[in-house]
Amino acid sequence: MLTSVKIRLSEVPYPYLGGMKRRIWLATGLLLLAALGVLAFQSYWTYQTYQEATQRLREDGQAALATTSQQALAAQNARLLTQYAAWLQDTTHVRLSCRVNHYGVTEFTVAGVPARRGDQVNLYFQEFKPRLNHLTPAAKAFFIKRFVDGTILTELEKGFVFFHTQWLGQQLNTALKRSRTSPTDFRQLLAGELQRRGLPGLSFRLRLRPVAAPDSVRSAPAGYPLALAPVRFGQRTNRVGQVAQVWLPAAPGVVLGQLQTVLLASGALLVLVLGCTAYAVGTMQRQKKLAALKADFTQNMTHELKTPVAAIHLAADSLRHFALDAATSAEYAALIGEQATRLGGLIDRILQSVALEQAALPLRRQPVAWAELVTGLAAQHQPQFAQAGRQLCWQNLLPATVVGDAAHLTNTLATLLDNALKYGGPQVSLRSEVGPAAVALHLSDDGPGIAPEYQARVFEQFFRVPTGDLHAVKGYGLGLHYAQQVAQAHGGTLTLRSQPGHGTTFTLSLPLAT
Repeated sequence: MLTSVKIRLSEVPYPYLGGMKRRIWLATGLLLLAALGVLAFQSYWTYQTYQEATQRLREDGQAALATTSQQALAAQNARLLTQYAAWLQDTTHVRLSCRVNHYGVTEFTVAGVPARRGDQVNLYFQEFKPRLNHLTPAAKAFFIKRFVDGTILTELEKGFVFFHTQWLGQQLNTALKRSRTSPTDFRQLLAGELQRRGLPGLSFRLRLRPVAAPDSVRSAPAGYPLALAPVRFGQRTNRVGQVAQVWLPAAPGVVLGQLQTVLLASGALLVLVLGCTAYAVGTMQRQKKLAALKADFTQNMTHELKTPVAAIHLAADSLRHFALDAATSAEYAALIGEQATRLGGLIDRILQSVALEQAALPLRRQPVAWAELVTGLAAQHQPQFAQAGRQLCWQNLLPATVVGDAAHLTNTLATLLDNALKYGGPQVSLRSEVGPAAVALHLSDDGPGIAPEYQARVFEQFFRVPTGDLHAVKGYGLGLHYAQQVAQAHGGTLTLRSQPGHGTTFTLSLPLAT
């Protein structure tokens, strides 16, 4: 009979595994390439959007400044027209009259006071239909509105100052020289225009100067490097216009604020793509590791299956072809039974592993005396430890009751004890702790321990701590995975604490029966 098995993994070729690795690496590379392509496209698109938004900021700012200048001029003209209308009603300097001329239409006259030769103007309007030889209040109101809003406004827009009377011309000329738009008014108009163009709350710096003032070059105000082209506005006569100079804040801050939603959406898409890529790559890497573990498991299991089959075949041939005495025949029959039992155990392990993958672990829950179960199982394993020259100690196991499947709990404890027998040191101990809601069983050994990088993986299916390409201890990488599944199915946990060179402690915690 076989007493020990050593398997050199490199002896069995697995071309399929190599092909799978190549496909996984190829798929990983393609995914990363696609992610980089999406990242590059998104970056280029974001850059172009930023450049366009920056250009739009300058164009919108310039257009807003031009429109504001027109609005400021319109406001100046409106104030001048209001003043002119008031001057027309000043009877101490102006006399208004009307008569029906030889064409049969009403002709209005604006004359200075006192009357002087040539200090008057005559006008008529086709839309005024009444024929009047004296000025009524209604006719006076019509004339003032039509004359101011039509004739005078047209003259202002063209930059002319007509002396319809000497006094009116002097008044208008003086008012034009004083006509200005204050920085406060201009700033309010510009802020409103920027808001209308989708730039609400945009801060800016403004300077208004007369056209006649020297055009001194000034550096941009701190924090406002974007200078718009100066815009001249105001009355065209006598150099009484103004020049508006505006500076906007740095484009990145404004543009990024405008594109906040777009950039957030773009960033979320990038994170999603990179996250999906990372998840896919991680999944493929895990599949690659799982494939390698399954290949390791298959090689070990193949050897383990061949060993009892070969022993059974050899014993059966001996019984058929040789005349053996009763004692030898009984020994061979016992060998066949022992190897058949071993073969059945291997098959059960495989079926159990498949069942754990496909469905939840079925449990037959019932009250279990935990201390008695542990004590009994430890006593059964005591001879195996003694035969291996090791000592299994347990004492003061506190009484506790849990609700669970006694068969699965027994298998879990047997797995932990078998693991300690294979990999532990000379001393293995069992102790328990009972808390308010759970009981914890600590199984400690003074073996070589487990390296930190492998501790998180010992409960993975098919995983075995690497020892090169040689496994001197039989195993399939299923036991601890099964034990953890059983603990979790019972609402408990199975954890380990290990330090290389100082042994390992497995802790099985289960909830107490209520």
